[in-house]
Amino acid sequence: MASHTLNAHHVWNHRLFGIAAALSIWQVLDIKNLHAINDKNFEHTKELLQKKNLKEPINYTNSKCENFTNSAEEIFFT
Repeated sequence: MASHTLNAHHVWNHRLFGIAAALSIWQVLDIKNLHAINDKNFEHTKELLQKKNLKEPINYTNSKCENFTNSAEEIFFT
């Protein structure tokens, strides 16, 4: 479950930055890397909140290849 949670956080950060994610949602992570990945996710989220226009539309495709458009504000806070 820890891998999935960290992977999902990573994937959402990358969607919001508009870049391809290096991790997949169901990828199993090495336990030795969990802390570092969590720290990196946290830093990316802080950067997003500081630099991103939270009302700007974000187009993304989920893991089922379905397309969506939401604002960063909707993704973070709803």
